[in-house]
Amino acid sequence: MLLNLRPYKTSKEMWGYLKKVYNQNNAARRFQLELELGQLSQGSMSIQEFYSSFENLWGEYTDIVYESVPSIG
Repeated sequence: MLLNLRPYKTSKEMWGYLKKVYNQNNAARRFQLELELGQLSQGSMSIQEFYSSFENLWGEYTDIVYESVPSIG
């Protein structure tokens, strides 16, 4: 891995390379979470179980949504 970074002289160039190599597109997971959130119902769960399920899905969803927002914005 370190050998791949040798050509880059600045940390900005290195981070740019690493972002290009390791960047993930989470569109499929985002869609899946939106679907699960839309279909979530309490059913036989207690209100605590339902709320916990919602919080887990919502937390993962917001992590994906906000990772694409520029820090300046």
